[in-house]
Amino acid sequence: MLGRGAFGCVYQVHKLEYGVIAAKVINEENFNINEWKIGFQLAQGVQNPFVLKYYSAQMFGIHTILLMEYANMKSLDNLIESKQDLPLSIIRPIMRQLFEGLRLMHEKGLIHRDIKGQNILLHNPLGTGLVQLKIADFGLVKVQQQAVQTMTTTVAGTFPFMAPEALLEKYQSNDNADYKVDIWSAGILLFQLTAHQFPFKDPSLKEILTFMTNKKLQRPKSITDNDLWNLITLLLAFDPKDRLSATEALNHKFFTGKHALKEITKEVKDLALIYQQAQQQGVQNVTPYDTNTLFIVPLTEVRRILLVAQNLQKGDEFRNCCIYAGIANSLQTIFEKRDLKYITKPFIVAFFQLTSQYNQIINYTLLTISNLLISGLNTTPSTSYHPHFQIISACDGINKLFSIFMKSDDKEIKDCSAICIGRLYRAQQIGDQSIKIAIISHLKSIINDPDVWTREASRDTLSELSQNISDMRLIVRQLRIQLVGSEIEQKKIIQKQENECEVLSIILRKRNEDELFKIVINSGIVEALLAILKDRELSLITSLFVSTYFQLTKSTDKTVVFLYSKKNPYPSLIRLLNHNDRYVLDYTVKSINNILIAGANTTPFSSPHPHFEVLQKNGDIDILFSFFKSNNNKKTKDSAAICIGEIFRNQEIKDQQVKRAIISHLKLLLKDPDEWTRGAARSALGSLVQNQGNTNEILNDDYLPSIQNDLKIKLEGSEQHKLEILSLQEKQTRALSEMLKNNQTDEFRRKVINAGIYDSLLLIILNREIELITEPYLDALFSLTISSDKIQQILLKKNPYPSLIRLFNHNDINVIQCAIKSIFNLLICGLNTTLSSTQHPHFEVMSTCGGINKLISLFNKTKDKDTKDRVAICVGRLYRAKEDNNELKKGIIPHIKSLINDQNQYISEQSRDSLSELFYNLSDMRLIARQFRIQLSGSEEQIETIVEKQEIECEVLSIILQKRKGDQIREIIINSGIVEALLAILKDRDFKLITTYFIQVIYQLSLSSNDLKLLLYSKKNPYPSLIRLLTHTDNDFIQTILITIYNLLIAGSNKMPISSPHPHFEAFDEDRGIEKLYSIFKRTDLDKEFKDNVAIIIAQVFKAKEIPNNKLMRTKIISHLKTLIDDPDDWTKQTSRIKLENLDQNSVNHEEIEKDGFKLSELA
Repeated sequence: MLGRGAFGCVYQVHKLEYGVIAAKVINEENFNINEWKIGFQLAQGVQNPFVLKYYSAQMFGIHTILLMEYANMKSLDNLIESKQDLPLSIIRPIMRQLFEGLRLMHEKGLIHRDIKGQNILLHNPLGTGLVQLKIADFGLVKVQQQAVQTMTTTVAGTFPFMAPEALLEKYQSNDNADYKVDIWSAGILLFQLTAHQFPFKDPSLKEILTFMTNKKLQRPKSITDNDLWNLITLLLAFDPKDRLSATEALNHKFFTGKHALKEITKEVKDLALIYQQAQQQGVQNVTPYDTNTLFIVPLTEVRRILLVAQNLQKGDEFRNCCIYAGIANSLQTIFEKRDLKYITKPFIVAFFQLTSQYNQIINYTLLTISNLLISGLNTTPSTSYHPHFQIISACDGINKLFSIFMKSDDKEIKDCSAICIGRLYRAQQIGDQSIKIAIISHLKSIINDPDVWTREASRDTLSELSQNISDMRLIVRQLRIQLVGSEIEQKKIIQKQENECEVLSIILRKRNEDELFKIVINSGIVEALLAILKDRELSLITSLFVSTYFQLTKSTDKTVVFLYSKKNPYPSLIRLLNHNDRYVLDYTVKSINNILIAGANTTPFSSPHPHFEVLQKNGDIDILFSFFKSNNNKKTKDSAAICIGEIFRNQEIKDQQVKRAIISHLKLLLKDPDEWTRGAARSALGSLVQNQGNTNEILNDDYLPSIQNDLKIKLEGSEQHKLEILSLQEKQTRALSEMLKNNQTDEFRRKVINAGIYDSLLLIILNREIELITEPYLDALFSLTISSDKIQQILLKKNPYPSLIRLFNHNDINVIQCAIKSIFNLLICGLNTTLSSTQHPHFEVMSTCGGINKLISLFNKTKDKDTKDRVAICVGRLYRAKEDNNELKKGIIPHIKSLINDQNQYISEQSRDSLSELFYNLSDMRLIARQFRIQLSGSEEQIETIVEKQEIECEVLSIILQKRKGDQIREIIINSGIVEALLAILKDRDFKLITTYFIQVIYQLSLSSNDLKLLLYSKKNPYPSLIRLLTHTDNDFIQTILITIYNLLIAGSNKMPISSPHPHFEAFDEDRGIEKLYSIFKRTDLDKEFKDNVAIIIAQVFKAKEIPNNKLMRTKIISHLKTLIDDPDDWTKQTSRIKLENLDQNSVNHEEIEKDGFKLSELA
């Protein structure tokens, strides 16, 4: 038990999916559904590591059990009560964490209203050197209808921490309390941390009211830092309008100024570096806060403070003075140098009192060493050597520890010395075989010790030692021993093997790392275990053997697939289904399920399960079904049904009896009280529903009507009854979502709609109290919108927009995202069913219900990228072809432009489509031309920013030109001044700063009609700019230039007689364009297509004009064109003939063409 209060008890528990957590057991009448909803909401979506997460709530009779995060290091109140002068380097990250937690809460529209030291828990994530603050106790949290906007709130909180507007409201009926009440409370905490007192004389209500009425905040002498005092005054501003927000507080000079950065300690920098390296190595649970020195609170410092606080509680203030006076260091010197016979008990006791309390001299010393070793472990990665190894080894400490271990008959001393040696050898081989065998053997013997510390320490130590394959092969050797001899001898062998399995299970549980799993798999352990499971008499196979294999199947999909590839486990596991032990059966079926899931995840979801053939061939599916039918244990029966469902992914279950039994059972599990079982059943049905035969069976009875009936239940009655209704409806909608995502046929969606489920979902979303509309409802509705245009048109007839728009005020970002995604899909349907040149057909409907303004408002306030992106595109889509779009030009359109190269390919494509559909006039294009005219000046970074902005505008123009057909938009672009501005860039800018984006616009314009190309040429001769770029080093770039030049040349001569020279000849040759083209033609590093294009362009320029034979240009160009007459590419063949006919109009060219008997007139 962790604690007991007025409303219930809190226990420390372990749950597989969460690890060590806290379980709060509350009587039904004391259950606060608000606390549960808020805690659960904060565990969803954008993760906030600085609030306590709630995982689940379940009823058991008259009790409710809340599962939540476990914080393992007291509270901020303990730091405050220590009355120690904390360094600013510690205060800063503590307060940064608190403000960051509040910022993320306020963004979700949540006001805590009871921020105080006791509600700010401290937590040290195991194996780290960090301390995290956890904002807890959400019983008084208020939900704002608009996140981070003022609203009235009721009086709540603890008097000394309540803001004036909250406290005085009770006495003076003020009506101004909003999220800034939390900021005031945080300011009080900061005042306490730095001044060791409240800002009023005492925490009585009278003194507090006097302080708030007088509005005078006095600066204590202990606060000498001006930035700190300035921050406190802004946090404790009596008028909430003058008070900072959490975001503003985080940006205050106290946190961001030079002094703040200078005072970051080496320890903090080292910790940040460790987690940066861990992140680079792919460690998943590293957060951005762990790598940011501004948020790191070092464990060592907090431990020191809490230790002093603990000692002060005991009245031993003198002991803490000893630590700071250097007495501990003096004692350490005595231990190193003085003759052992003069080191008596008082010296040892004095030293050890700094960390713990025991009675025996040697045991004191060992436990002190153990505590110091743990500190070393916590500050370094688990895969690295212990940081104290060299120091202790250098003074022969390891041999002395082993000597004590061997000589002592005292169990505590023996245990502790073994643990110390084991910890020292973390991640490295114990070289001395006698030490290795003795220590590891002893550690194994105490893994089930009755003493909690000994038991956990031995398990941790064994997991730290398990770093190399040679140690694992010792386990393999033991597992391969055959059962021979008498019954007693066989039992001894089994006992030893079970011990090895238990040790291995502990190691796998404590160090869930892929590398370790691979070491185990490569060692031969898997084969040895499977051989035992396959060949040994069933009565001699205990749950320890199966649970060890099960632990191996709990790794990542990649590792489990590797496990499967080493040896097919199914024959061994299926055999165990005949076992009598329920634990063996449970681990067996769970192992099969894990292997099936991992295998399924490595292949497309629309394909059959990759293990199906193996299981079908050996008759394993029939055995599994027989086990399902005959088994009376609910847990294993459920797991067997789930396994069969996964095996038949995208394949019909041919046996009607099996199909009916399995699908019927899985449907029942959708309402199971166990969360894992519900989720697994949804997944299994999702696998089955991909096949139409299975789908018909799933929908064969009253399944869809039952969902509809459950959704129609009104949310009324007691809080507990409401919670049960919510839970039931959420289970049904989650299952429906899974099936809709896996079966995307129109037929299935029609059945769902015809059952009335869509109508019920819309009614719930439109009418229910908004906080009680959770993600599963929206996910089901969103899944329906992933459909064909025909189905979406049916959905649109019900006018879903008002319901969906209402959810923009929700405080759960996941709900908002589902609403936006649904709108997003429905809007695309409107686009697909109307002409692109017309206004969006849903514009008026959305405008009438205020949807467009609410979308823009949501865009402006949300910090979530995915939401912001989709909202911007939705608004852009709604304004398709609409002339009056000025309100989008400041925020929406620039944001859509920023998405054209987004990592999310779908968002990128949608943003491009949205930009191409917007209405653009001449003034819009002139603004872009102005952007192109900005000169490159300033620092290198400033120049890079200018170029990037210009590149984005170029890409936007290219997208518009690619996607919009017709000459209207092209004429606007040419007349806007964009062409002149771009040609100036191409003509004058350094090649390094001219990217393909700039030339792409000119290239796209060169694909226009002839009249527009001539307009483009007449506005400003483009050839000097284009010809300059023919010396560029990028061949792809040159190829685009060549095609652009060719398109312009073709337009210039199209209406000219064949006997007339090309009208652009003089302009083209003015900048040595022909010479540069011929230089490219002569290059030997270019492919045939490149050479062909250059020859064709030169021929186009010399239409009806003699090609001079300087450097054999005439001979080589005409000769190359003649070789293209029989080219396999039709365009090349036809074009080369036309160009030869153009050249043939000149007599000199004609003579060159007819050399070697070549007759142009005779060509077919």
